[in-house]
Amino acid sequence: MNNEPKCWICGKTADSREHVIKKTDLVRAYGRGSFSSESGPAHVKAGKIMTLQGPDSTRVKYQSSLCQDCNNAFTQPFDLAYDRFVDWTLQNEESVLRCRFIDFQDVYGKRLRGFANKSFQILREGLRMSARGGRPARSF
Repeated sequence: MNNEPKCWICGKTADSREHVIKKTDLVRAYGRGSFSSESGPAHVKAGKIMTLQGPDSTRVKYQSSLCQDCNNAFTQPFDLAYDRFVDWTLQNEESVLRCRFIDFQDVYGKRLRGFANKSFQILREGLRMSARGGRPARSF
């Protein structure tokens, strides 16, 4: 019996690990390269505090749940949409905090608003399901 993990998107062998905390977010907050153990970020899991050595730390990655093709090509538009969302939110932080909502049309324009909303939900839920040993239905 083959116990190799499968890509939750296409079903090929999962040989790539997605970040639980996006690498671009870690770089944005703490910079590239090694993190200081005193002032750098820490990850807390099951009550245990573990410092992160850098933005590509395996401590903030899911187990293999995607194949390299899906992680590098298929999910790229979703990653770019997420980065655009975060950049827009940081640039408009005062307004977001005052209004307490974000209209995706302001971030993406009319054409991409629905795409972005569904994309975030689908990818994050797929990764969570895969991390728990499940696989979303193809219709998901």
